[in-house]
Parts: sequence; structure tokens; C-alpha cells
Amino acid sequence: MAVDDQILPPLTNEDLDRLAALNQPTAGTLAPIPAGDAPNHDETSDRDAEGEVDHDFLDYVDVAKPPSTLVPEAKAEAHGSISLDQAANEFESLKVMLEEPEPVLPPAPKEPLINPIDAPLGNGNARSSSSFAAWKKYTIFDKPFAGPSEQSPISPLAEQPETASLALLILINASVRIPVILKDIHPSTNSTRKRLDEVTAEVQSMSQGAPGKFYKGQAVADVIKALICGGSNARVVLQEGVDANVKESFDRFNSRLKDGSLFVAVFGSQVLAFCSSESSELVAKLGASPNLVGLGENVLVSEVLIGDDSAYIDAIMNAKDEPW
Repeated sequence: MAVDDQILPPLTNEDLDRLAALNQPTAGTLAPIPAGDAPNHDETSDRDAEGEVDHDFLDYVDVAKPPSTLVPEAKAEAHGSISLDQAANEFESLKVMLEEPEPVLPPAPKEPLINPIDAPLGNGNARSSSSFAAWKKYTIFDKPFAGPSEQSPISPLAEQPETASLALLILINASVRIPVILKDIHPSTNSTRKRLDEVTAEVQSMSQGAPGKFYKGQAVADVIKALICGGSNARVVLQEGVDANVKESFDRFNSRLKDGSLFVAVFGSQVLAFCSSESSELVAKLGASPNLVGLGENVLVSEVLIGDDSAYIDAIMNAKDEPW
């Protein structure tokens, strides 16, 4: 040992414990000692005194610093993490983000319902009971001159008075048509039979049939035998506002019936028989209401059923054609 070397105080047990806790040097941490640089002295010439630090040995040993002696930045780099300053900055940024109020989105616009249940029909002014009035076509049981502009509600049939009226188009032949009104409608004596105003829905859905036919003499009796009478009946009057030709046709129609003729026509699936109130025998057989007979000279109509198909076909085939 050199004379000028400073003598260090002896190591205590605490110092020895600290040295023991240090990372033990490995083969990679030992710096190789060149052969030419090895000290040229004997083993006992430079022996350290007991308790003395061997500085020559420490010069060749790279003693790693314990983690406790590293600065925070070095510790962070050693463990592959961020520094305290970086963590503090990120924490502050996260805190600011959490404290910011959530953006309030405006409410989505409500889409209007297509045809809601409580919405008015059509342009908002039409009533539900007449929403299809514009598409209704004129039929033989339609209201007189009913047009697309009329939108009157339809009352229940049970509430209609017996004085209710219906329009009817009588077809004499292909060229003669007489628009009439059915008034003072009376129900059938049989409760199972329909009123004349109750068959309008069925008639409106049916195409117009062939023109009616006049029966006279024996043919009237043969046709009546094949029919079931006693149906709903009413009084027939000419529709107002018609021209002179139509009025003439109605007067002629009335005169034919006053002579005792019977006129039978099919409207949809309904069969109607026409007679004059002056023909008391026919009025009785058809079962017309006495109240209608007491109204004076009128054309009467009654709903009838075909009771015997074969007899009815024979009657109309054997009947003589009565010219108009």
C-alpha cells in the first residue's frame, strides 16, 4: 500500500450489510485485467490490513447503484414508464376532461305520422262517413243526381223513417229510362224480409240488369203464382227536374199499369213488381200497404221473391210481348 494513501476508517457491521445488499458483480461486470498491467509484486507485499478497503479491487469492479440511489427520471427509464412530471401532466389533463360538462345534443325532430289514427280524412274537412263519396257511381238506387261534391253522412237504416225516399231508374227498353223516387217505404209483413232501402248496398254493387217486362191478362196470374209476395213496398213518383220526354214516358208507364198490367224488373239480385194503386186485385196479391192505396192514384212497387223457378220461367216464356 502506498504511503500517501489516505487511511479510511474501518468498516462497521452496517457497512458490511450494505455491501452485501449491493448487486453482486457478474462475469460481465468485471473488467478484464490485462496481463501486462497486473501489479508486479508478491502476494504479501500489498496485503490490506484487517478492516481496510481494497481500492485496487474496487477499481476493477463496476458496482451497480441500488435503485434507491437513482433519481426519479432514471427510475422511470429503468422500469420503462413515464416520469412523475409526465404523469402529473396527464392526470391534470384527464381531470379537466372529466370536469367538462357533457355536450347537450338538440332533440331529434319528430317525424309526422303518416295518416295518424286521429287525423282528419282527405283535406281535413271531409267526414269519415263520406270519405269515399267522390268515388261513388250513380246506380238505380242512388240519391237523385248524386254527384262527387255531395258528402252527406249516411244514417243507420234502422233510424230512417218510413217516409224515406230512394232514387230508382226504371228501364223500359234500351232507349227509354225513367228516373223515379220511392217514397213512403213500408216494411214487409214478414220480419225476415228486407226493406227496399236496405237492399241499396247490394244493388249498388251489382251491374245494371236487362230492361223489365210488361205482363197482361193470363200472364199476370201465371207470374203472380210463381212469386212470393208480401215484401217491402213503396210509392213511385217521377223525379223532379226531368225533361218533357221523360215526363211523357212516365205518364205512359202509369197508363199501362192502370189498364191492369204488371211490370216486373230485376235490379241487381232483387226482383221488383210494379202496379197501379187502381188495380185493387194486384195490390192485394202483392201485399201492398193499405196506407199507400189510400193516397190516391199512384204507381206502387213491391219487393218479391221467385218461389217456383220452373213456373216463373214458363210464365215469362209463354207471355206475349207487349209493345211499348
